[in-house]
Amino acid sequence: MNRAKWLALIAGVLALLLGGRMVLRYLDWQASDAARIKPGTPRLTAVAAGFSEVERASLNACLCRRKGGSDAACDVIYTGTRDQMLKRVFGNSPLPADVADVSSAPVSYEVECFAFADGQRCLTTRFYVAVSSENSALDEVCTAEEERAIEQASESAWCGPDGKEPASNDQDAIEAANRRSITAIDEVLRRIKSNQQLRAPPPKSGCAA
Repeated sequence: MNRAKWLALIAGVLALLLGGRMVLRYLDWQASDAARIKPGTPRLTAVAAGFSEVERASLNACLCRRKGGSDAACDVIYTGTRDQMLKRVFGNSPLPADVADVSSAPVSYEVECFAFADGQRCLTTRFYVAVSSENSALDEVCTAEEERAIEQASESAWCGPDGKEPASNDQDAIEAANRRSITAIDEVLRRIKSNQQLRAPPPKSGCAA
């Protein structure tokens, strides 16, 4: 074998050795970089993770239930999208969302909060109607606007014809105020069910509404 062929062979062997060493160094760097990211550390912002898609999925799941779909079938619309987002944020070992139930009247809430690289985001996944008659059109609403319409109607109806709250020691007046409030809530729920336009200004406290 002449000198030129020997040099070419040596050069090829060196290239293979150096190339292999570079690959190993790259793999070592990747492993050490992954090790620096602690499990449970969010690696995407809310926008990059698709939090807005989860918000839309929550609304669509509620509308699905409103149209008569089963809880199981409709809930998958939300939970499937939520779980996909969590996997994008945390990888193969996603942390569950923090869930809280908030009891209040006339509407109670279920809230889920998620951690992202740019901070926490919370989403109201359920608006339960806590005060209504047994024959009300709905037991759940889907948006903050619908919830505000219920609160506004309830607060306004609580006031008597004179615009005053019932006295705390006047049981008859309190019962009458409750009846007015429930009737008003039922009417809002009927309008929501029939897709009528709602006017929902922010609720005010007391009888100043």
